[in-house]
This record gives sequence, structure tokens and C-alpha cells, in this order.
Amino acid sequence: TWCPPCRQEMPDLDALHRSLAPDGIAVAAVSLDTDLNLVREFVRTHGLSFPQYRMSDPAHARLHYGVESLPQTLVLRPGGVVQERIRGPRTWGDAVWADRLRRMAMSVPGADVR
Repeated sequence: TWCPPCRQEMPDLDALHRSLAPDGIAVAAVSLDTDLNLVREFVRTHGLSFPQYRMSDPAHARLHYGVESLPQTLVLRPGGVVQERIRGPRTWGDAVWADRLRRMAMSVPGADVR
């Protein structure tokens, strides 16, 4: 809720979620906010339809996922293994990203992509 580039990405991430969901590919956001109510209000105000999670301890994000800066996008394989780390803001609504993520999902052995 406090990171300007993160806030700018949210509408595009929501569009990406709607584009990829029929293929069985999930988009989710993780907030590092300490106040759950701020996160809930942000999601409601912006009409976000994709899952939102909160990790209130930035040290946990750094230790377990290597998150050193925001925004940071992690592409996860089944089991939570990081397949790719994308640092910095992106224009996620661009069809190029949806196609790239579909190809990545199809390349994961055993992935359930419809």
C-alpha cells in the first residue's frame, strides 16, 4: 500500500490474473504491510480480483525468498520453488508477459496447465 511502483502495477497484475486464470495459472500478491486492514482497504478500493496475502515481516521475505527490493515478482514452480525473479516494475497487462508466463508454466514438468 505504501510502494508507489507496486501500487501502479496492481491494475496490470489484475488484468494478467484474469488472462491467465482460465489456463490454470495463478497470480497472487504478497504485501509487506504490517496493517492487515490497510491491505484489505487497498484491495477493496482498487477492486482487485486476484488473491492477496500479507507477510508482515520483511526479514522473512528476505530470508526465505531473497526479496531485497520492491517491487519484485517471483515466478514459482509447484512446491514454491522460485523459477524466475523479476526485479522492478513491469507493465504486466502487456500480452507478451501473459504469453511468456504461459510458456514458462508449460515447461514445468508435472505442471497442471489446462
